[in-house]
Amino acid sequence: MSQALDIGLSCRPRKEGNSLVFDYELHNRSRTAVYAADAMRVVDGEPPLARADAQAVSIILREDMDAVVGKFLPPVPPHWRMVVPAVPLAVAVEPGATVARSLSVRLPLAETSPLVDDLSIRDYDMLDIQAVVLAIGYWAADTPGLDVAAARFSPEHMQLAMADPRNGARMVWQRYPVRGLMLFRRNDAFPRTV
Repeated sequence: MSQALDIGLSCRPRKEGNSLVFDYELHNRSRTAVYAADAMRVVDGEPPLARADAQAVSIILREDMDAVVGKFLPPVPPHWRMVVPAVPLAVAVEPGATVARSLSVRLPLAETSPLVDDLSIRDYDMLDIQAVVLAIGYWAADTPGLDVAAARFSPEHMQLAMADPRNGARMVWQRYPVRGLMLFRRNDAFPRTV
């Protein structure tokens, strides 16, 4: 695998109505192409059809009271066997290229993952957070065992496949201190290792 990856993240977060909006750019200053998490595959409608959800988000509260928010592969809940692996849909970012995106996250923040269902309101505790951390996951194009194919239902995205999707996954992030922002923390066995 490529050892010299230089991936940068710049962002202009703002509050817009009842949402936090992250207008961000991912910069690949490496000599190796990367695949950046950009959406999640969802199936809905009648008849059920696959589509890309570019606003799907993972939110995890760390022990330091920072809320990690973004597009990355969250940890699998303990003792859960995933029948269908959840791998984000990605965009290729060639060496020297930049990808610009906007992610809107509704307030109040609540811990969530595309791997688990949300809980009822009684199953959360409301806590003050210290900062919001925007995090974007990516994989080097030369990650061993990584297979890449165009997503038929979303031509602008690549679908990644590998035996263990967390193998080779990396993250780039930016931290933004906040005041007076609350987060609903789950009371179940939600995994928080980011």
